[in-house]
Amino acid sequence: MKRRHIAWILILIVDVGLVAWGAMAAALPEFLLGPGGKPILPAGYEGFTGSSWSELVRAAPMTAEYIGVLFRMYGVFNVAFGLMAIAITVPYGQRRNRSRRRPRVRCEAAEPASSELVIRPLEL
Repeated sequence: MKRRHIAWILILIVDVGLVAWGAMAAALPEFLLGPGGKPILPAGYEGFTGSSWSELVRAAPMTAEYIGVLFRMYGVFNVAFGLMAIAITVPYGQRRNRSRRRPRVRCEAAEPASSELVIRPLEL
């Protein structure tokens, strides 16, 4: 297996993982685990601010809801970006299956005084 094919497979795996993570973040963020095995949104909030997520929900429920909406939109963004990356990656990986590339050609003047062009295959 060529290095280029291995790299293509690894990039495709990362792209699919990005779509899966984004879909989980958009649809079910309460089941997406973060540090310490807690749901990612409370774990991220508590790790960043040092405050409790439950205190935020109790004191400012609309703020907690807004943070949840932002996180879901971040998941939607990851799904869209991942799908675009897959759409770019898949054709590139399939390109390697072509039998042979067309030879490169070079155009040069036959003689310095002549305007006639001669096309010869490029020697590699």
